[in-house]
Amino acid sequence: MSSDLILIHEADYRKLFGIGDQFVTDVIVTVNNPSEIPTVAKKIKKRLHDSRPIIQDEILRTYDSIFNWRGGMMIVIFSAAVLAFVIFAWDKASGLSAGERREIGILKAVGWETSDVIQMKFWEGAMVSLSAYLGGVIFAYIHVFFLGSAVFEPALKGWSSLYPRFTLTPFINAEQLTTLFLLTVVPYTVATIVPIWRAATIDPDTAMRHTGG
Repeated sequence: MSSDLILIHEADYRKLFGIGDQFVTDVIVTVNNPSEIPTVAKKIKKRLHDSRPIIQDEILRTYDSIFNWRGGMMIVIFSAAVLAFVIFAWDKASGLSAGERREIGILKAVGWETSDVIQMKFWEGAMVSLSAYLGGVIFAYIHVFFLGSAVFEPALKGWSSLYPRFTLTPFINAEQLTTLFLLTVVPYTVATIVPIWRAATIDPDTAMRHTGG
């Protein structure tokens, strides 16, 4: 199934490695009193020196640590994406390009009011950010629930770990979508208002003259 896994019947395994029916490789021990589990494990190790007692809690902690470590990698990737978005929004808010200033100057020259320019540019930024938001949400929904999160699954699970196959039940979390909307669409849209307002309040001739046209 993978580079380090072979599925084989128990009888074939015993025949292949020469293990008799009276021997086993793994034994499950159930202890009624949970507080006695470490003591029982120590006694097994003391009497069977070659054995390796593993407590169920240790297995759960190991998987939890591995998942958190791999989840940390995803957080780093996500943080890089957020940083890129912040830089993009900051660049948008810091000023307009020469072409955009010229466009605003022309609109003001043909009779547009400052409020009209701001409203037009506001809806323009809102449509761009909203389209990107909806496209990202739809792609993420398809990727996770229909494609089995093919991009992120190897990073979270790892190629050498055994996990049961399961299919996620599609659902939509309104709280998460709202939070994502407030963290992406709203900041970008607001970031477009300040430079537009600054450019729309100056004289049209001045705005076009400073564009080099």
